[in-house]
This record gives sequence, structure tokens and C-alpha cells, in this order.
Amino acid sequence: MKKLMVLAIAAVSVMSLHAQQFSDFFSTEKSSDKIVYGVRFGLNVMGMRNNVTNDVVVSAFGNLPYKLDIHRRSGITLGANVDIPILKNLWINTGLYYVATGVKLNFKQDFTKSYDGFLPEYSANVTMHNIRIPVQASWRYNINSDYQVQVNLGPYFAYGIGGKVSVKNDVDKSSLGKFDLTGNPKFQIAQDAPMAGEDITSRDEVKILGLENINPNNSNYVNPFDMGIAVGAGVTFKQKYFAGINYDAGLVNVNGKRTRALIHNKIKNHSFTFVVGYNF
Repeated sequence: MKKLMVLAIAAVSVMSLHAQQFSDFFSTEKSSDKIVYGVRFGLNVMGMRNNVTNDVVVSAFGNLPYKLDIHRRSGITLGANVDIPILKNLWINTGLYYVATGVKLNFKQDFTKSYDGFLPEYSANVTMHNIRIPVQASWRYNINSDYQVQVNLGPYFAYGIGGKVSVKNDVDKSSLGKFDLTGNPKFQIAQDAPMAGEDITSRDEVKILGLENINPNNSNYVNPFDMGIAVGAGVTFKQKYFAGINYDAGLVNVNGKRTRALIHNKIKNHSFTFVVGYNF
């Protein structure tokens, strides 16, 4: 009987402690903390979600059996962070960041389809530069006097300030050309200049880049505006040092009207970022 009473008292004590901690985590008490400013540096891994079918890629190459593989590329994040206290455990996390991202597109022969011959493989390296502003609700809990954990959720807004695509033949490693993502219609051809009367749209590099209709009045190759949902978690040590991880899921189709080879498809960004920082 005594053992049962001891166990019951212990269980009630543990439940009371957890209930108190739960209540503290969602406290409605107004915060007495000040706004915190800091700097952040991160490494991000960028990818793209798309609805491109291999049939679309094949049609861009005149029904040749090509397929498209999209690979992630790494980049950097650098910027200023601002934490605004609202309640004891609720903050607003925002800031201004420069983000360098990109992807690699591989155009390969689809060996699952019959074709008499060997097709060269091509790759297109995409590099993008963005300015990004997150606006997140940040729930925070002090484990002890040294460690604070946080969970962040909210939208982000981004705008592209530059970028380029370079294409090469992966067989002989020759460069095929490059172009500016910001809308510069000039296509810098690395191969020989067009011959008199040559239809430039028949060239492989033009098919890959989707430049069948080069028109300076068209919009950009990539929609510069992007927005989405960002979620993350992190730990602050001694109120100064921060480490965390974020995931961004884009909601906007960033495919521009000039991307003729991949016309009608939707492309949305997504990325993982590993961040470290210092609070002043």
C-alpha cells in the first residue's frame, strides 16, 4: 500500500512538473526582453520541384530519347538577423539575407527507349542570387541559464537580383554557351558564329536553353519574385551563439516565359540551410 502511495505521489509530481513546463512554454506573459540583433552565416542545399515530363524534354530535342535529371547544388546564406520579443516564449524572427543558390540540369539519353545510335549528354549549371526576408513566429524555451531552444514557422519573401546558366557537352567537355537569367536577351554562343542562312534554333545549345524565340520584349527566363513557407529549429548558447537548420518550400512558380524548352511546366524552389550566428 505504501509503495502504491509513493508511486502515485511521484506520478502526480512528474505530471505537475510537465504541466508547469507546458504552461511555461505557451505562457501569455508579456516579454521584458529587448530586441536582439545578430549576424548569420549558412550553407544551403538548393533543389527544384517541377512537373516536367520526359516527353516535354524529348520534344525539345526533336523527339530524341532524352531525359532530364535535376541535381541539388550548394550555396551560401549571409545576412542580418532580428529577433523581436512579443510574449515570454513568443518572438518574431526576421532579417535581411543574401542567398546564393543553384541547381544542375543533366540531359541524358533515355536507354529505356529504342534508339539507333549514341546521344551526347549535356549539363546546364544554374546559379541564382536572391535577397530574402523571413517573417516567422518563433517559439522559445529556456532549458537552463545557458541554453535556449527555438522552433520557427512562417512565410519568407525573396527577390532575384542576378543569375546565369552555363551549358556544356559532358562528352567532350566543351562549353556550348551561357545566358543571363535577369532577362538579357543576348545569348553568348561559345561555338562558331552562325553561318549565312543557318537556322540557329537547330543547334543543341539553343534547344537545351530553350531559346527558340529570343525576343527582348519577353519577360525574364526566371520569375524574380519568390515566396513560400519556412520552418526551422535552433539552439542559442549563452544568449550569443546560435546554430540551427531551416527548410524553405517555395509556393511560387519561378519559371519565366522565355524558358521555351520547358514551356508550360511549373518550377518551385526548395532548400535546406545549416546556419550559425552571433547575437550582439
